[in-house]
Amino acid sequence: MINIFLSASVPLPNRDPRFMATADVIAIRDSVKALVTEVVPRGVIVFGGHPAITPLVALLLRGLGPDAARRIILYQSAFLRSSLARRMTSF
Repeated sequence: MINIFLSASVPLPNRDPRFMATADVIAIRDSVKALVTEVVPRGVIVFGGHPAITPLVALLLRGLGPDAARRIILYQSAFLRSSLARRMTSF
């Protein structure tokens, strides 16, 4: 079984404009999608729960079946927990 650490984020538009100007949001989304769909059936993904990435992972897991959530380890900051809980269902 493989274990993968996912470190990803999407820049916020209200932050430093140079980050948004150089980010390829579509490529970030597609990369996370490819990683989740390839790794979850045969391994575990560990990630830190970025507010833009966590809902995407949750959406992808719903399409991978009921056991997919067992293949994710999410480390969530208490600071972000309440805002993310409103935007997604639990894994």
